[in-house]
Amino acid sequence: MAYPLTGDKSKVSGSSKDDYWEYYRSLPESLRESDMPLQLLRCGHVVNDRNVYERAEYPFTVWEEITAGEGFVSVDNQSFSVREGDIYVLPRGKYSRLEPNPRNPWQKKYFLLSGSLPVMLSSQFGFSKTYYFPGGAAVACGSFDILQRLYEQGHPDMHITAAEQLLKLLWHLRYPDTGYKKFSPAVHQAVRNIDLHFEERPDLDAIASEAGISRSHLQALFKKELGISPYEYHLQRKFEKAKELLLQSTLSIESIALRLAFRNRFHFSSEFKRRVGLPPGEFRKNGIARPQK
Repeated sequence: MAYPLTGDKSKVSGSSKDDYWEYYRSLPESLRESDMPLQLLRCGHVVNDRNVYERAEYPFTVWEEITAGEGFVSVDNQSFSVREGDIYVLPRGKYSRLEPNPRNPWQKKYFLLSGSLPVMLSSQFGFSKTYYFPGGAAVACGSFDILQRLYEQGHPDMHITAAEQLLKLLWHLRYPDTGYKKFSPAVHQAVRNIDLHFEERPDLDAIASEAGISRSHLQALFKKELGISPYEYHLQRKFEKAKELLLQSTLSIESIALRLAFRNRFHFSSEFKRRVGLPPGEFRKNGIARPQK
């Protein structure tokens, strides 16, 4: 089958269809103009995908994070095995082949970009020929989840935010000491658990149990390795998300408070002002988003 744009082909073995090309064709013409430096075209999750994908001169840049399972990836003349916690990139214009381990098929998060900016930024950070980042999820700092939420919201500034998050991701992959430190396995597991569920009320007993240690041991390790308690780390992530929602969504303050599991709007406003120095409404006035009427 011949595809648009360059006439290149994308093949897949299995029952599922690699429909990025069709999706790209369905976008408004304004989002497919070559002079736009970066557009966030899609975010999503892949669960137990057993298909083998082979693409030649793909016109998009795809970033993927392995959240479970394992597989085998080839980009141009480089090949590597990937497993949980790894990140890899499929740059625009390169040949790639993706093959999950049939006995332990991968699960992944991904975001798909078009435009020349992703290629330029990778080159600026010295990654023009680096496609595989073992353990990269430890320093991704939530970029995949942030872009997923903005994409689901259809936020009008998601393309700008995608550029910011890509820059952040590349920076932390290039300078990993500025992201997550090299935690012990138990703390790494706990941090990952909190990062994935920070919008909920934390259950420290359950978090400690999943990490294979006691609650008191978890609290001691957190204090030693991060300098703060698990609960304080949870609050930091929650207020980072609050800032993001205030500036990058049109949700009302009451809706944000409810989403982040505060008792009510007044509790959220009080705690936000105590930590940030401004009430949520004033903080939002300096941003780009306006609440829904």
